Parts: sequence; structure tokens; C-alpha cells
Amino acid sequence: MAATNDDTRENQRPEIYNELITDEEVLKFRRQIDDIEFKGLSFVQPYGYIFSERYIKYHNQFQNFQMFEDDVFIATYPRCGTRWMQELVWRVRNDQEALSTEYLNVRVPMLDFCINFEEDAHNFSPISNCDNLPRPRAFKTHLAYDLLPKQFHQQKKGKAIFVIRNPRDICQSLLNYFQNIENYTGDIQTIANIMTKDGIGLFYGPFFKVVLSYWNKRHDDNILIVFYEEMQKDLGSVIQKVADFLNVSITTDRVEHLVDFLSFNSMKDNKSSLFSSEFMSKSAARMYHKGRVGSWKDVFTPEMIQQFEEWENKHLKNTDLKFIYE
Repeated sequence: MAATNDDTRENQRPEIYNELITDEEVLKFRRQIDDIEFKGLSFVQPYGYIFSERYIKYHNQFQNFQMFEDDVFIATYPRCGTRWMQELVWRVRNDQEALSTEYLNVRVPMLDFCINFEEDAHNFSPISNCDNLPRPRAFKTHLAYDLLPKQFHQQKKGKAIFVIRNPRDICQSLLNYFQNIENYTGDIQTIANIMTKDGIGLFYGPFFKVVLSYWNKRHDDNILIVFYEEMQKDLGSVIQKVADFLNVSITTDRVEHLVDFLSFNSMKDNKSSLFSSEFMSKSAARMYHKGRVGSWKDVFTPEMIQQFEEWENKHLKNTDLKFIYE
């Protein structure tokens, strides 16, 4: 039987391609924000994750990135305490005062930053900077598990620490981020609608697809799951857990010192925990908000609570993942 036009188009598709998101809720959001990256959100197929259209330019570089056994990824969905965990991991693995004035994005660069900006924008960290980082190396990423380098998920080279935060506080934190950094003029309901509507999502989404990509690998020896709310409640225990995972011997005194150094207020005041360029440092300083668990209660309406409950229950069904809401 002769191939149909649809079959022909399917066969002609490249291995990886962009599928532009045209949902009306997303279009409304795009009109209310300055950031150009949010003006061309696409599903990267066949993976089904959401990025700017630039992602496919770098996909093969991410997949073929050279890994070492002592590499570690600090992986999160955005607004989940990424910089907090970056600083924690670096301080656990390095002398407390060593290179303390070196900016965080230099010490723990973001592997996938180049899909947000061109590689030379703001003198920020391109893939080559990650490649040339002295060992032991640590990288920040918002990539899902299956988009990490092949040597990581196929050969188990390196480790990953994935930080989970409850999605209601993420939604509230995204509102603060978009308002302070991207001059967002919309409301939290629009963000909530995009987060909870199947088939769409925000940058680096969909949320549950990313979170479950790591959660379902939590029993692997090279994966550690940490909850943001754990870090807020008992940072010392998290520091010890991370040290054990990374095979680092750490004293009780050092843990106590790091608890003080890594407190939320200290992180906000620590310039080296920001970014190296003037532009990004000013932006990063505004990224720190309250960091409080349960802040969603201040802004969620009863209707939004029901909206999130239904969405969460649907995606958490048949999993044993439980969020911490307060």
C-alpha cells in the first residue's frame, strides 16, 4: 500500500525537532513578559520537554559531554533551591575558605545555560567552561534525567542530586521571579493554568515529567533525591546526607559551620553565591525572595488549591512521591 502524505512527513522528520506551543494560555503569558526566551517555547520532540527553540542546536553536545566518575550534577526544576544546593555541594567538597570570592557560576557552571543565552552573552559559562572545569567537577542543570549525557544514564558515570520542591510554592516563586526579573504583568492564575494544564508547561517543563524522570531512578546508586523542605527544616542532616553520597568525610563542627554559612540570609548576602557578570548578579540578587515553605497559602485562592490538588493527585497516582507543603 502506498505511503500516505502523513507517513511521508513522519519519515522525513529529523531525529529531534521543535514543536511550537500555540496554546492560548501560553500565548497570553508570552504577551505579558519581556524575556525573549519565553516568546518561542517549544516541545522538543520526541522527548516532550519544553525549551526555547535553541535547545536542538546543543542537544548532541549535551548527549556526548565527556563525564568522569567524580562528576556530580545538581539538578532541579527551576525555583527549587538550585543555587542553595550548588553552594552546599561545592562547600562540602572544597575547603571552606578556598576560592570563597569566586562566583558560583564559575565554580559550579550550568551545563545547559547556552539554551537560555548565546554562549558569549554576559561572558557566561558555555559548555567548554564545563568541559575544562578542574576535577572534582559539579554542574548545575535543569535538564530531565533522560536528557543528561549518555555516559551518565547509560554508563552510570558521575552522580546527580535532584532537589524536589512542592509545586504550589514553585508557582508562587515563579510569580516573584517573573515579576522581579522579567517584568511580568500578568497574575499567578495564568502561571498556575500553564503549570497544571496537560500538554503544555513552562520553560524546562512539564513539571511532573521532569520530576518523575529522576524520582523513578531514585534507587540507582548514582541518584540522590533531596527535598527543598528538608533543607529548610534540617539543613545539617541534608549536608551530612550529601557528604555521604559524595563519599566525603565531614566533621560535626564543619557541618555546623556550613549550616550557618548556608543559611538563607547568609546566601542572600554572599556575593560569591551570585553570578560573575554585572547583569546576572543584579538579576540573581532579586531571585532570592523569602524561601519560606508554605508561602503558597498567602496567595492561593480556594479555587487554585482545588486546581492543584486535582492536578497533583492525577500525576502522583501509582507513585509513592509525596510533597511537603508546610
